[in-house]
Amino acid sequence: MDIGSRGPCLSFFPVSGSFEANPPFSEELMDAMVTHFENLLESSDQPLSFIIFIPEWRDPPTPALIRMESSRFKRHQLLLNAFHHEYRSGAQHSCKRDELYYKAVHNTAVIFLQNEPGFLKWTPTAERIQELTTAYKHSGRVSSSAGAVEKEPAREEGTSKDSMAN
Repeated sequence: MDIGSRGPCLSFFPVSGSFEANPPFSEELMDAMVTHFENLLESSDQPLSFIIFIPEWRDPPTPALIRMESSRFKRHQLLLNAFHHEYRSGAQHSCKRDELYYKAVHNTAVIFLQNEPGFLKWTPTAERIQELTTAYKHSGRVSSSAGAVEKEPAREEGTSKDSMAN
């Protein structure tokens, strides 16, 4: 899994910053990513934040999802419902234009893992959560999964153990 142009996620050792991760849907890789991110959050005294997008597989649930939902670094969790949000193809440089965007065919869990300084700097406020939810909404473009049955819109699944100030 790469972090943009920074290379493989497990070889990425930031001390501060806010990053997004959308790993390949491999249970082993997602679990290794959680271990790596929690180690980074534990060892940094600088603001550090990871917003992670993974499938909300519940039958059975993935170890990575279970671990993040119970992590002491979890500050917020959001659920994007299947068929009401879309992704841009990772093969965007070589795919056909009508295959550039596709609807997610499963729910996506969006989990904010942050150390305390990261939470203070990038608190997932209601306004920020709304902006994120809006950015992932299905745009109405024709997509490779356009014939799929639609379900309910995005909703907040839960918040962190820490109270949110805003």
